[in-house]
Amino acid sequence: MKPGYFEQAHQDERRRAEWKSLDEALIERTGSVAREGASLRITLGHLLIQAGSKLAGEQAQAEGRGQARNKQ
Repeated sequence: MKPGYFEQAHQDERRRAEWKSLDEALIERTGSVAREGASLRITLGHLLIQAGSKLAGEQAQAEGRGQARNKQ
């Protein structure tokens, strides 16, 4: 065996462990961000639906008032 083989193997193993922990942390963080993003998209979707419903209701009221005026 080459001199320093075990030391090099130990360093390589330590680097692999560091990269693995960094990868796991990144996956955990991006998963968290993805969950937060999904939650925000759902919230935004609900807000858009509510806004659309409100606008549709206001438009229906305005049309109703317009029809009432036309009947008079």
